[in-house]
Amino acid sequence: MNLTPEQCRAARALLGWSQQKLIEQTNRALSQNHLSLFEKDELKRGLGPDIMMKIVDAFYKGGVEVWGDVGVRFMKTGVYEYKGKEGLLDFLENDVYPSVKDVGGEILVSDTDERDFDKWLSNGSENYRQKMTELKNINFKVLLCEGDNYFVCSNYCTYKWTPKEEFTKIPFYVYADKFAVLDFKSDDLTITVIKNKSITDAYRIQFQARWKRAITPSGQGDKKI
Repeated sequence: MNLTPEQCRAARALLGWSQQKLIEQTNRALSQNHLSLFEKDELKRGLGPDIMMKIVDAFYKGGVEVWGDVGVRFMKTGVYEYKGKEGLLDFLENDVYPSVKDVGGEILVSDTDERDFDKWLSNGSENYRQKMTELKNINFKVLLCEGDNYFVCSNYCTYKWTPKEEFTKIPFYVYADKFAVLDFKSDDLTITVIKNKSITDAYRIQFQARWKRAITPSGQGDKKI
């Protein structure tokens, strides 16, 4: 994959990202001076292939794809993955949160066990949870297995129970125009994100149907716990 300085500047402009934002999205794979020299086409040795792929991947996850020798464009559809502990935190902080923080709307989470998140994040999600608590324009709904009283994010989530016979143990997220499936294993975690409005809308309808017939935990009513 080749990335030109012009494409890098154009992709940042489409996303409204500063150089510092791009660096953060690559998990600081390069310095600001390094990026600045590259965008000015003054970097003598260019970017290494690993760094280049991290930049392209960051743009892709942000919703912009690089194509040809000169082009960049917003993606209408696409599929990408996150892996492991760092991937889970990246998914929450740099995908879910920025996808809804300005436009608002709903975040719908089905068939989850919040203990899996605690295990993989190891208390590393305080920043994300604090930012979610401060949002005023979202409706965050979560379906747990019937009888599960572990309401760890109750300050910004509304919880309901899905009947045990319907609980799949494979969580999915619906947010903005994205649908994500989280595959928790004892020693591995893969998050597959599909950016596709038609697929997202279909799962949003499916979730809302399950939500209507879901069980309200005792004492919760229709309010957040």
